[in-house]
Amino acid sequence: MPSNRTQQAVARLADLTPRQIVGELDRYIVGQGNAKKAVAIALRNRWRRQQAPDDIRARYFSADAPYTASATRIESALFDDGWEKRTGLRYDQLQWVATGERLTPETFASYRKIGGSVISHGMSEETVRLAVANPIVMIASDGRIANGKG
Repeated sequence: MPSNRTQQAVARLADLTPRQIVGELDRYIVGQGNAKKAVAIALRNRWRRQQAPDDIRARYFSADAPYTASATRIESALFDDGWEKRTGLRYDQLQWVATGERLTPETFASYRKIGGSVISHGMSEETVRLAVANPIVMIASDGRIANGKG
């Protein structure tokens, strides 16, 4: 159940246009005009989707299969020394995008030297459900397919 503060924020959102949301973001964030505009439009669209009748939401805005994975570059700082303890991930939860293989300590070290995309299978379905259910959470994807793999 969303907190009272969250419910109040969502109620205020109903009265704001994307331009007004950008104005609110300007109070806290310097620069990043394009990002603030994108966030404002996404927030307003999410609120509008939530107001749609159930049959319309089910037909057009279904989130039946949210992803429990994420992707990043294996050479990123995320995987610097201590990454297993910091992230709670194991090698076998990492998948090399180019081949689809799950990693081992040996393959991780090898791929880290050359760099490339890695998929992390570390989010539980419960975590995703909680995120999707929160009325002020936005979920985005920068996923892509390259050479038939993604």
